[in-house]
Amino acid sequence: MKAKYLKVVVAMLVCGFVLFTGSVGAKDNPTSYSFTVKPFWKEQGRDNHGKFRESKNLNNPWKVSLTSTTEGSGNGNNYQTNFCLTDYNHERVSNYLKVIQGKGYFTKEAYAEMVEKVVYIAAEDNGFNFSSYSVKGAWDEER
Repeated sequence: MKAKYLKVVVAMLVCGFVLFTGSVGAKDNPTSYSFTVKPFWKEQGRDNHGKFRESKNLNNPWKVSLTSTTEGSGNGNNYQTNFCLTDYNHERVSNYLKVIQGKGYFTKEAYAEMVEKVVYIAAEDNGFNFSSYSVKGAWDEER
């Protein structure tokens, strides 16, 4: 009788643990990106691999880093690009975030439109450049 009772208690604890960890939501799981940014503030360049933002917490920001860019000459740091998150239809669902190459992750607050949706990392030229350039780095839809 005690063994049967113990098995039931253990099974309930395991189920509770699985349900709890599955519903916690936000995970720190950065994904790499690589795409082309168009000149003259034209349509956004965007990575085609969306991520599902699980968090309902608007205080949980998204983050992005810029590890390399072909903007400008040389391999120096301090090049900047404006990033945002978009939905499937390329509609912006966050404010722009100015990110500096080689300076690690930058974060931005979430919009209500980002809750429990697939979002995509996108960028626009932050200046009046005459040509496209590529950007590479990592991003996460929630910190």
